[in-house]
Amino acid sequence: MFKEGENFRFSFILSNFSEDYVRFSPSFIDDDFFMVYRLEDLGNYIPISKPYHNIFCEFSLNQFLISPKGEFRFEIPWSPEENFCCPPFCKTSNNLPLPVGIYKTSINQTIEFTIEEKVIFLNYDHLIEFEIF
Repeated sequence: MFKEGENFRFSFILSNFSEDYVRFSPSFIDDDFFMVYRLEDLGNYIPISKPYHNIFCEFSLNQFLISPKGEFRFEIPWSPEENFCCPPFCKTSNNLPLPVGIYKTSINQTIEFTIEEKVIFLNYDHLIEFEIF
């Protein structure tokens, strides 16, 4: 729950609990990544916006590397923050604070990891519902 007018951040963390380097493909990040939907009176969710315009605009990578026992964090605020930037996102959206309501965002993707030349596919399905009051 967030108060009306309050800014918040989206965060998605991939953690490596192994002793090996782990590579992952960013191909799971599509146009729906961190998209916010608002619940309407009829029970339907309509798309509102996402917190970024583009991702990977300054560079192109086929894979990211996570150190042993390390993590890779995708984090970005809903509305831009002066002292916080958010690689690998290259431009935040100029979103206004969300009005009172019920919202959701989700990630429903397959993430490809490589550990010592072995490829592993993880089906990730996570829904976050939140309220602005």
